[in-house]
Amino acid sequence: MAIIGGFVGGEVMDMPFSIMGAFTGFIGSGAIMLGLGAYFTAQDQKNDDLPDDVRDVFDRMITGKENPTKAEILEAKRRFHGVPPKPKMPDLKLRNKNSPLAIILNSLDTLKSEYSNNDVYAANAVQDTFEAAKRSIKLDKNELHQYLNIDKRDPAEIALTSLWNVSRDTVASGGVHFYRAALSDRGRGYLYVFNKTVDILLEKGFIDEAEAKGNKKAIQQDIKNAG
Repeated sequence: MAIIGGFVGGEVMDMPFSIMGAFTGFIGSGAIMLGLGAYFTAQDQKNDDLPDDVRDVFDRMITGKENPTKAEILEAKRRFHGVPPKPKMPDLKLRNKNSPLAIILNSLDTLKSEYSNNDVYAANAVQDTFEAAKRSIKLDKNELHQYLNIDKRDPAEIALTSLWNVSRDTVASGGVHFYRAALSDRGRGYLYVFNKTVDILLEKGFIDEAEAKGNKKAIQQDIKNAG
């Protein structure tokens, strides 16, 4: 547009090329581009304000399905605009089933069935404790090789130790007390997880009878001191 404007201006002014004409052409093309940008932006904003029934029609058209899900609509729009899919983060357990982390997480998953309980508070505490233990194990993944291959600790012992730490810290925190020295229903759920963990540690020979009794006595003292 600048070049054309220069030649046109030169023709008008009876000269080979006009700088003023080129400048005018440049300004004019910029104004056109800005105007088009504003127009398409306004159209996008209008599309955002479409009524639901109209939006449903467009969703069916772009997906080719009668009742597309939200995920199907987003995927169809992604393909339409040529946006590549986001790469999925690999699951470490699936990527390397023989890694220390995978071995211990698998042991943790295997233990979960032993905590089965019909009480809703105990069941919720089991779920929360296992999730927290899993996060804790992942944070300690750099030490897992030492535990397994050098210290020769059993994967189940490492998993149970994580469950012991999480349940004990929760019960002793005072955050699950009804009032001082008295656990709420939720707190009793976490106490169940702690006591069950101690029992399994004893069952598997990771601690002896005296240690098991000492653990249960200590947690009762923690309950009395907190809340």
